[in-house]
Amino acid sequence: MPETPQQIQALSVADTSAVDSLAAASLQQTDSVNQTAINDSLVAARAEAARQDSLLKVRQSMAIDGTPVPYNFGSDTLITGTLIISAFISIWAVARMWNYLVRTFNDFFYDIRQRGNVQMLSGDEDGNSNFWILAIHSSLLLAMFFACYTQRIHPDIFNDKLPYLTIIIAMMVCLAFYFVRWLAYGFINNVFFEKWQVAKWNGTLSLATFIGSLIILALLLLYVFFNLPFRPISITFILLLAVGRIVLCYKAYATFFTYKGGFLHLILYFCTLEITPLLVLWKMLQVAAI
Repeated sequence: MPETPQQIQALSVADTSAVDSLAAASLQQTDSVNQTAINDSLVAARAEAARQDSLLKVRQSMAIDGTPVPYNFGSDTLITGTLIISAFISIWAVARMWNYLVRTFNDFFYDIRQRGNVQMLSGDEDGNSNFWILAIHSSLLLAMFFACYTQRIHPDIFNDKLPYLTIIIAMMVCLAFYFVRWLAYGFINNVFFEKWQVAKWNGTLSLATFIGSLIILALLLLYVFFNLPFRPISITFILLLAVGRIVLCYKAYATFFTYKGGFLHLILYFCTLEITPLLVLWKMLQVAAI
């Protein structure tokens, strides 16, 4: 049966609708594919950005690791070698001066007026023969100790200079301190006191200088080789320094000022020749470190 015009028109409309549906579905599928491609591109871009960020962090960490590490006395072969040599020198000095040290230590709290002048003078000669060696050795150790203090307390000042320059300057200041104090003691003692008293006091100063150098050396060895915190080491140094000044004050009283009214003269003598020079030395070291 032949199709009527209405049927033909209906079929044409149906075909057109089907084509439109297929075209719309094709466009929707194309849009979906494009959106998926865009999403994949975004994911790939984000992954690349994350990778670049990770590489940047790695480079930054490598740059930080490549910066110079802070100066460490324990890793300096010259400093550690000097300390080891100083330790051997101290051991040799103790062995060489053992009899003198024992005699001086035994006489420390003994009434010196009961001793013969000959023994006192011989002890003083032994002390004077080693005084400047002790002064140089003590100056070197004090300079190294002050350099450690400067590094820990004032790292900005320490890092602006070479550590060896700081040590050399501090050592020169300490040597100047010993020289000026030696001149002051020599002038005042020879003017106001007897020869045997001066001899005994010079021997006491030599012994005190030697023991002080041993204490500083021990503290430096603990700090440099065993990495002990500097704060307790500095507190120990200050306490031992205070004890040493008290003992020296007693010895000065027993040597020079046992007469009536001598306590006032002792205060004037000791503050002028011991306490004030130490304060001046500390200030000069601080100025030299700047």
